[in-house]
Amino acid sequence: MHKITKQGSIGETMKTNLKAIRIAKKISINECVQKTGIPVQTLLRYERGGTTIALEHYLKLKEFYQVTLDDFFDENKQRA
Repeated sequence: MHKITKQGSIGETMKTNLKAIRIAKKISINECVQKTGIPVQTLLRYERGGTTIALEHYLKLKEFYQVTLDDFFDENKQRA
Protein backbone atom coordinates (compact mmCIF):
# COMPACT_ATOMS: atom_id res chain seq x y z
CA MET A 1 0.00 0.00 0.00
CA HIS A 2 1.30 3.44 -0.90
CA LYS A 3 1.25 6.24 1.60
CA ILE A 4 0.93 9.97 1.20
CA THR A 5 3.82 11.81 2.78
CA LYS A 6 4.28 15.39 3.89
CA GLN A 7 6.77 15.87 1.05
CA GLY A 8 4.35 14.93 -1.68
CA SER A 9 1.53 12.74 -2.82
CA ILE A 10 1.53 9.45 -4.69
CA GLY A 11 0.83 11.48 -7.83
CA GLU A 12 3.93 13.58 -7.25
CA THR A 13 6.07 10.46 -6.88
CA MET A 14 4.52 8.88 -9.96
CA LYS A 15 5.12 11.88 -12.21
CA THR A 16 8.71 12.16 -10.98
CA ASN A 17 9.30 8.45 -11.54
CA LEU A 18 7.60 8.40 -14.93
CA LYS A 19 9.90 11.03 -16.40
CA ALA A 20 12.93 9.71 -14.52
CA ILE A 21 12.41 6.19 -15.86
CA ARG A 22 12.19 7.51 -19.43
CA ILE A 23 15.33 9.60 -19.03
CA ALA A 24 17.27 6.82 -17.27
CA LYS A 25 16.49 4.51 -20.18
CA LYS A 26 17.61 7.24 -22.64
CA ILE A 27 14.26 7.25 -24.40
CA SER A 28 13.01 10.42 -26.05
CA ILE A 29 9.42 11.50 -25.65
CA ASN A 30 8.98 11.00 -29.42
CA GLU A 31 10.25 7.41 -29.26
CA CYS A 32 7.86 6.71 -26.41
CA VAL A 33 4.98 8.15 -28.46
CA GLN A 34 5.88 6.00 -31.47
CA LYS A 35 6.21 2.77 -29.48
CA THR A 36 3.22 3.19 -27.15
CA GLY A 37 0.77 5.09 -29.33
CA ILE A 38 0.11 7.51 -26.46
CA PRO A 39 -0.17 11.10 -27.80
CA VAL A 40 2.78 13.37 -27.00
CA GLN A 41 0.66 15.96 -25.19
CA THR A 42 -0.85 13.22 -23.03
CA LEU A 43 2.60 11.87 -22.10
CA LEU A 44 3.83 15.36 -21.26
CA ARG A 45 0.77 15.94 -19.03
CA TYR A 46 1.44 12.62 -17.29
CA GLU A 47 5.07 13.57 -16.66
CA ARG A 48 4.05 16.96 -15.26
CA GLY A 49 1.27 15.43 -13.17
CA GLY A 50 -1.36 17.41 -15.03
CA THR A 51 -3.78 14.53 -15.48
CA THR A 52 -4.61 11.10 -14.12
CA ILE A 53 -3.07 8.26 -16.11
CA ALA A 54 -5.47 5.81 -17.67
CA LEU A 55 -4.89 2.17 -16.67
CA GLU A 56 -4.43 1.24 -20.34
CA HIS A 57 -1.60 3.77 -20.58
CA TYR A 58 0.03 2.54 -17.34
CA LEU A 59 0.12 -0.94 -18.83
CA LYS A 60 1.57 0.27 -22.15
CA LEU A 61 4.26 2.29 -20.37
CA LYS A 62 5.06 -0.58 -18.00
CA GLU A 63 5.57 -2.93 -20.91
CA PHE A 64 7.54 -0.43 -22.99
CA TYR A 65 9.85 0.61 -20.14
CA GLN A 66 10.06 -2.98 -18.82
CA VAL A 67 9.30 -1.96 -15.25
CA THR A 68 6.69 -2.90 -12.67
CA LEU A 69 3.72 -0.71 -11.88
CA ASP A 70 5.25 -0.21 -8.43
CA ASP A 71 8.27 1.45 -10.08
CA PHE A 72 6.00 4.34 -11.05
CA PHE A 73 5.00 4.95 -7.42
CA ASP A 74 7.97 3.89 -5.26
CA GLU A 75 9.64 6.95 -3.69
CA ASN A 76 12.87 4.94 -3.31
CA LYS A 77 13.06 4.33 -7.07
CA GLN A 78 13.06 7.96 -8.16
CA ARG A 79 15.82 8.34 -10.68
CA ALA A 80 15.94 12.10 -11.26
